[in-house]
Formats: sequence, structure tokens, C-alpha cells
Amino acid sequence: MIIDFRKLNCKPDILSLKGSDIERVDNYKYLGLYLDNSLSWNLDHIDFLIKKLNVRMYCMRKLHSFSISPEILSVFYNSVICSVWRYCLLAWGGNISQCDKDRLNRLIKRASRIIGTEQTGVGDTYRSLLPQKLHTVWTDVSHPLHNLLADQLIVRRGRLRLPSFSTKTRHPLSFIPQAIRCHNCSFKR
Repeated sequence: MIIDFRKLNCKPDILSLKGSDIERVDNYKYLGLYLDNSLSWNLDHIDFLIKKLNVRMYCMRKLHSFSISPEILSVFYNSVICSVWRYCLLAWGGNISQCDKDRLNRLIKRASRIIGTEQTGVGDTYRSLLPQKLHTVWTDVSHPLHNLLADQLIVRRGRLRLPSFSTKTRHPLSFIPQAIRCHNCSFKR
């Protein structure tokens, strides 16, 4: 897979390794995430998640039909359903479309009705995970993003400077800019 955001649609040369040509693909599944050559999560990854969650929702509806207590249903939701859609949420949560966010939130709302208590949606969970991950990156000196954040620190204020980015929405909606905005909002003016 070749990730290329240039406007010119030029075909790169065929790559070969040890005499065999390397197959070019438009999307690739890596560690349970579907990546495509435009780094959008809309088609394959969200559809994969919805299918996986629907199977688990069927099991939850069956448990509910057996009059299982809401506490056990909540444990089932958190361990079997919530863990699936929260996996790598910081990687894809900022860059999915509102339509896909609504599709996932509909499933979460359906689970909330079955359990009887309100569950947090994709957007709220994403925003709550941002400061935690930012703190992890900030305190771990060996983390690959630590130096990037250290360069953005405004020493006297404790705030972080937003890095410059392109006019496309892909980068401003990614983890670093959103985490910096979240961090800076915690300061009172």
C-alpha cells in the first residue's frame, strides 16, 4: 500500500524484493485496524466494527431475554462490546465522519436501552481518552511523540503550541492537535 496525497495521480514503479514483485493494495488490515491509502476510516474499518458489534449485540439481546440482571449486562457490555469499539479509538476517533460516528452511537444507545443505564458515546469517550494519552506521552521520555510535544511547550504558561498543519482536515483532527487543544482548554483565561 502506498500512501500518497499528491494531486497528480502518478503510478509509482513496481517494487520487487528478492526477485518477486510486491503486490500493491488499496487497504490493509494491521493489528485489527483497516488502513486505506487515503488514511480515512470510513469504508472498511467502520463497516468491520459495525459487523463485529452487531454479532455481540445479538448475544446481549439474548442475555436480556433470559432476564439477566443489569449489572451482569453492564459487565458484558464493557468487556465484550465496549472493548471492541474502543480499541485504538485514539487512532481513528478524530477522523471519522459524523455519519459513521452516528452509526456507532446508535449501537451504543441500543445497548444502553438494554442495560438500562446511559453509556458514553464515541465522541465523549474519545475526548476523555485524549488527556490520559497526552499525559502518558508527556511523562514517557522514550515515547516517539515525546520530543514533538516537548518542542511545542510554552514554558511560562504551561500551554502547548499547536504545530503548523496543512489546510486539509486530516491533520487537525488527528491525535496531536486535538490533544494539544484539549490540554490548552484546561487552562483558565
